[in-house]
Amino acid sequence: KRYGHGGCSGDTSRMTVIHGRSDAVIPHSHGERLARAAANAQLVSLECGHNDCLPEAYRAELQRFFEQAGILPPMARSPG
Repeated sequence: KRYGHGGCSGDTSRMTVIHGRSDAVIPHSHGERLARAAANAQLVSLECGHNDCLPEAYRAELQRFFEQAGILPPMARSPG
């Protein structure tokens, strides 16, 4: 789905915005704005820059999103 100048404010789809806090290419504030503009969005801020987030952290957030959306069954996680 592509968004024009109206943004995504009318979209009620579940959305997770994953953004690096130290992104020097696309400022973190842009991710914050996107998450606020969408009706059903959450912002996940990772301690990384642009395209250098740890794959494990990124995958964990995607897994959580897919589980919450009912797309994937919950994975068994080890305690602690």
